[in-house]
Amino acid sequence: MSPSHADIAVSFGRAVRDRDFDDAVALFGPEKIQLVDEIRARHNLPLGDDLEFFLRRLRCAVRALNGDIKSVSARQMNETDEMVTVLLTFECEDSRQELSVEFDRDGNAVNLSSPDRYTPPSYADASDFEEYSITLDAEGTELDAIATVPTSSESVPVAVLVPGAGEIDKNATVGPNKLFQDIAWGLATENIATLRYDKREAVTEIPEEKRTLENLYFTDGVRAAQRAAKRVDTDSVVFVGHSQGGRCAFEMARQYGDAGGVAALDPPVIKPLEGDGQQLRNLLKIDGLVPPHFEQAVKNYRTQKEQFHSQSADNQPSVFLNSMWNYDQFETAASLSTPLLLYEMELNRQAPAEKRERWREVLSNDRDTIHRGSELNHNCQRGEQPRSILEPVLFHKNVDKRVITDLADWIFAST
Repeated sequence: MSPSHADIAVSFGRAVRDRDFDDAVALFGPEKIQLVDEIRARHNLPLGDDLEFFLRRLRCAVRALNGDIKSVSARQMNETDEMVTVLLTFECEDSRQELSVEFDRDGNAVNLSSPDRYTPPSYADASDFEEYSITLDAEGTELDAIATVPTSSESVPVAVLVPGAGEIDKNATVGPNKLFQDIAWGLATENIATLRYDKREAVTEIPEEKRTLENLYFTDGVRAAQRAAKRVDTDSVVFVGHSQGGRCAFEMARQYGDAGGVAALDPPVIKPLEGDGQQLRNLLKIDGLVPPHFEQAVKNYRTQKEQFHSQSADNQPSVFLNSMWNYDQFETAASLSTPLLLYEMELNRQAPAEKRERWREVLSNDRDTIHRGSELNHNCQRGEQPRSILEPVLFHKNVDKRVITDLADWIFAST
């Protein structure tokens, strides 16, 4: 008797668990590259097109968020004339993780996806706050925003949540995760208001000649802070930026002029094309290996870097690259007299140590704080090494409560 689709899925899951990647790849049909292409395109990830390396990342993502894989099971969920869908379950040391596996009628696995959906964090109590829709004007473009305001007190500080790179919405949605909703609801439960907003490039196309940090970040962040102060009726406004938003939040505070503080959650410490390719290796390697496309990726990186640093009339870098290079977050942070918080997520550490040490020089006074999230990844999720760039885009896990507590304590101490 031929094995059922559930049996095949279990064989695949065990092969992934045991690192038998040749056996795992063999279960996929001739169009296996489409699986990686789809996920890479949807989330703009540097995955390459090698299925084995994708499965290595998948295994690391499951283990990083859930612990060691102990057992594997599966059950058939749906069947059509063309496809059979099976739910594959990894029972792990700390929790379980599920995957949806689709098979064609020839028994080939043709797609993998995560059934995870967003759920609010357990540390947030929705009865403690109210939310209001707000519209921000951004050079003629309307940005949807949400003010989350505690109901227990009339006088509260307000944090403006500054999104990172890319077309980020007001919740900072990545896969099944909503980083800014977690932070907003968590802080509101701690009696701190927030305002979060759609990034301008998420709702409108910005011409290349206008893609400056001023248009992508600074102007809208300052306007959001001004609107937040009026909506919550407070003088205590802080900026809380994530990733590239953390890097840019220092300039927003400088332009705003009366910020109560700036918290930067895992801001990048090097500029585009500033490194030597080592950070690219750190990002792409998995299980101590680099994927087949690595050498070409490094070659492309070094070519772009050389072209950027040898500008001529016929070789002009993009407006965005120039804008990034002309902004120095360290100098801007050092110029501020307001309290600063740097929150480094250690599981995401890629930049050279000497670059990270610049923060120790800037934040060397009593008013500033450095937190190191030794078990946190770039999206503020608790996990463990080795990490994988697939974790936040495939699987759901809320922002760790420790981040909320640390932010709340710092905001109250600063305002």
